[in-house]
Amino acid sequence: MVSDILHLIAEKVGKKAVCFPDLLLFIVESMPGVPFFIEKAEILFKNGCRMDTDFGGGLTFLDWAVRNRKNYYLKRALKVATKFNLDRKYLDTFLEEIVTDAAYTDLSGSEAAESVKILVSNGVKIKPKVLISTAFRLVHQKAPWPGQMLDALIDIGFPRKLLPQLVTSALEKKADPEIVLTVLDRIKPRLWRRHRKWLFAAIRRGYDQLVGRLLEETWRGGINSVAGGRTLLCRALEDARKHSTSLTVTSVLIKHDADPFLPTRHCVCHRKKHATSAYEMEPLSAFELAVHKGALKAAKAMWGSIVPEERPDPKPFLECLPNISRQSDRDEMRKWLEDPVVEEDDYLRYLQYLSDPWPQDEFSSFNESDEQI
Repeated sequence: MVSDILHLIAEKVGKKAVCFPDLLLFIVESMPGVPFFIEKAEILFKNGCRMDTDFGGGLTFLDWAVRNRKNYYLKRALKVATKFNLDRKYLDTFLEEIVTDAAYTDLSGSEAAESVKILVSNGVKIKPKVLISTAFRLVHQKAPWPGQMLDALIDIGFPRKLLPQLVTSALEKKADPEIVLTVLDRIKPRLWRRHRKWLFAAIRRGYDQLVGRLLEETWRGGINSVAGGRTLLCRALEDARKHSTSLTVTSVLIKHDADPFLPTRHCVCHRKKHATSAYEMEPLSAFELAVHKGALKAAKAMWGSIVPEERPDPKPFLECLPNISRQSDRDEMRKWLEDPVVEEDDYLRYLQYLSDPWPQDEFSSFNESDEQI
């Protein structure tokens, strides 16, 4: 019927006299009450109505469709696109706007990513420089969550060889760990081993899921290796106050057989105090570090994670008590070290403890210098 009306109007006043933008604007503004809306819009496009020029309100039809989360309309319009109703150069510019202008991701969320894929599937191109710079910007974006758009950019041609740099950049800028995982999923695990610094960064940021993923491939058999005088578990414990909401990173390391009594397996404070010759300071184990900080619950948890026959003598660790600044913490730690009873060898309870919120006062005796990595 719409097609017949258009023909009648064209016969009477001439096709050039038909104001297609006004007709398009009318059905768009009336859309909730217009049956077969997209079919009517297609008839207008087939009769010469342009989809790449302002039809009212400062928007083109394609722009309107994307901003209003109407990707189905975007697909249908592109199917009837010809050189008479669409300039292909406009599409290249339009795609660049979608991936670089925050207004689109703010308005459309994941739908904007779908719009990008629709345009690319219709032969629209994006400059490599724009693609790369946008991806690096998105990994640092906090809100709205950019995961879908980042996925789309990788799908449409982000250089695979730059993916490791994208992970490194995301970790350096404290990106959302889910974003890091999104990119990591696109990199073959065998390549992870070339970037062991990712694991250190993930521990430093408190990204437990990412730590677990990296441990699966990057550090097989090396969970207790020592770098810079510290084990991975020591690194996690040192960073505990910075991420006081949880200590799940520590639980992940223990699940992968991290030993809290390495690298020394003895009390460094005790050996230093009773040394008979020049003593070179040794690195602390994660357990002794917990004692130094007055972190009784952490010390108990790590003690319970090791089978009894592999635990060292607890008495020498009494020499560490002067390092605890708060008297009440010292008294509690002293009482426990004198008789470190563990109800069963409760490894499971230990893991549950680590997944609970970390008490804010657990590390109240940290010194400012302890926060430096």
